[in-house]
Amino acid sequence: MVYFLVGLLMPVVGLFQPKVRRGLKLRKKVNGQWPWLNFHENSQPYWFHCSSGEFEYAKPVIRELKKQNPNYKIIVTYFSPSVEASIADNEDVDFHCPTPWDTRKHWQKFIRHHKPRALLIARTDLWPMMIDTAAKNNIPRLLFSKTVNKYKLGPLSFFSFSMMKKMTDIFCATAEDQKLLQNKLRGYTAVLAAGDTRYDQCLYRLQTGKVLKPLNNFNKPTFVAGSTWEGDEAWLYPLIAKSIRQVSFIIAPHEPNPAHIKKIKMELEKRQIQCQLYSETASWHPDAALLIDQVGLLADLYKWGQFAFIGGSVDRSVHSVMEPLAQGLLCFVGPNHVNNREAMVFQETKIDGMTPVQVVNNPDELLRRFTALYPAWSPDHQVGLQMAVKKKTGASQIVIKWLQNNALPLS
Repeated sequence: MVYFLVGLLMPVVGLFQPKVRRGLKLRKKVNGQWPWLNFHENSQPYWFHCSSGEFEYAKPVIRELKKQNPNYKIIVTYFSPSVEASIADNEDVDFHCPTPWDTRKHWQKFIRHHKPRALLIARTDLWPMMIDTAAKNNIPRLLFSKTVNKYKLGPLSFFSFSMMKKMTDIFCATAEDQKLLQNKLRGYTAVLAAGDTRYDQCLYRLQTGKVLKPLNNFNKPTFVAGSTWEGDEAWLYPLIAKSIRQVSFIIAPHEPNPAHIKKIKMELEKRQIQCQLYSETASWHPDAALLIDQVGLLADLYKWGQFAFIGGSVDRSVHSVMEPLAQGLLCFVGPNHVNNREAMVFQETKIDGMTPVQVVNNPDELLRRFTALYPAWSPDHQVGLQMAVKKKTGASQIVIKWLQNNALPLS
């Protein structure tokens, strides 16, 4: 009944929400065929499911599977249409499609058609009929890189826990996550601490990144403000004005559209700070702020830095802290950072006596904290932090071993 009502409401919501409309369009029949059946039968794939950004957790596992045997078939189902392009660009994925409607009839057809050897769910996005139908067909089921927010274990969590009880195994990111889940699942499902596969993907991405313009001024330390919004930038302007002679600054907005870039440039010039656009720059002046007016460069820009401010943390929710930490940067975040596991973990970590994630609550505190700490953050600290992040890799290999022991054999 609930599913029937949702089915009636979704087209109405789609009239006002382009993302919903796109999701509905992706799930329409094409030439009389459901999109999730548009791949040859009996491929016996490894079946991965992700909601959206969770595909980043699946990438290193998929890559390792294909490395072991290029003939393995990989199918990825996804919920949000926003991840479709990223999955389509991944050469290791043989077939991708939106999740079927969550009914037993649709999932039964999906499973009979593809005959998957195992179902691997990246971190979250559990669908009742998907899991139940996979269980009834004896398909091994793994939820991996699972994290648990102890501050959000409210009444709605009961629904998620009831689905987790039907998983074959659950691999948690940390021992703390494992303990929290074990207390809730009470022996229904094996729960282990196996690590976070996104660390593997992060280091791979940094090792195989894009080639940037040869602009970096190595005579001064560099501060990278990544994925910033207007609220973040308002905090940064006093710091840049005070420190531009000693430190080079890069601002990489989350949305580098012309209007946003123009506003940042105007605010800097108002404070008599020179600025240059990455797209137009062949030589970066040491006393000018570098504005990144292109997308897809941020992870590689962190390679130039010693310090970072992570956008979204002032008045939204913080963006990824993992990439700057993996490059050994001393990171500053605003108060809205509890959504990010790495931001929480590494503010409790010490690297040669210094804490690599610093929480600040206003622009004055950011200026004071940075002024006090930046002379002490040394190359040895950077290397120590890089090593601390590297020690957290290896979760993908544990997932691979699980597949070797549990996946259904090829018939």
